[in-house]
Amino acid sequence: MKRIKTAAVFLMALSMLVCAACSKGGNAEDINVGGNWNRPLTFVCIFAAGGDTDYNGRLLAKYLEKEIGQNIICTNVTGGNGAVALTQYKDMKPDNCTFLVACSSTLGGNYASGMMDFSYEAYDPVAIFGCSSGETILVAADSPYKTLEDLVTASQENPGKIIFGSSTGGASYLASYSVLCSKYNAKFGLVDGSGGAERLTALLGGHVDVTNTALMNCKDYIDTGVLRPIATLTSNSPAAYPDIATACSVYPEMIQDNYYVLLALKGTSPDTIEAMNKAIANVVNGNEQYREEYKKTNLQDAMVMSVAETDEELKKETEHYLKLADIMKEQ
Repeated sequence: MKRIKTAAVFLMALSMLVCAACSKGGNAEDINVGGNWNRPLTFVCIFAAGGDTDYNGRLLAKYLEKEIGQNIICTNVTGGNGAVALTQYKDMKPDNCTFLVACSSTLGGNYASGMMDFSYEAYDPVAIFGCSSGETILVAADSPYKTLEDLVTASQENPGKIIFGSSTGGASYLASYSVLCSKYNAKFGLVDGSGGAERLTALLGGHVDVTNTALMNCKDYIDTGVLRPIATLTSNSPAAYPDIATACSVYPEMIQDNYYVLLALKGTSPDTIEAMNKAIANVVNGNEQYREEYKKTNLQDAMVMSVAETDEELKKETEHYLKLADIMKEQ
């Protein structure tokens, strides 16, 4: 027990030393000519270890270390669907070596729902470095509904009889249900299905007729023919499942692209941000091993956006979730 306590104290002290080293920096002096950092960087994931955002942040960091020639320390600050970390770091002095790993649905959803009183603009966007496997609308394999149109039409003919298992925990989770009902006159019955695993259990047990969850969560059930995907909320069909129809092809406002995002503390040197974006692009576009690992997990092809493209996309996502928040108040 004494050894464990000693080790914990040592790790805490090491973490404090790293943070202190970073805070001594400032502006462009923290990167050498050519964008090479001269000290370790820190990636703070706003979710717990083991989730898809954390996994993708750590995967990027592993290959990025080789690209920039510097260690990247990955850590997690959890709580409030990411709001705890985003609030904690919002007003921290920029040091050019601290970055946050987040996702666009949380940045937009938390702000739209009122969980946070600030948007992504409280930070400096660095890069969107990937797109999640995507929210997928599912039914049981023996369901009579073959397409999303079939499902919506049946709900209109039988108001309240077709049960949609969703999560009432935030804007990003209720998106599909709310848009279908408000914009396209679907008449589902709603059941709060809690988390993704619980919603799948409810669908498998016949307690709900339809649900939505991330494709990576239900891949095995699809592959074994137990569940059938009838639509994805991503703007394009997943690379690994090109036959899954896009909801937006029939219902244009049914789009929910959830991107992985790297943010810098507000006021970080523009040179630092551009250098990091360039390094990420080199990994995403040029490292085949990274690309293979990424696609295996996310079921999508690796992708990256420039700083300007990232800012524009996050602005669009924020506006999208603000509209969803208004829609959900009607439900």
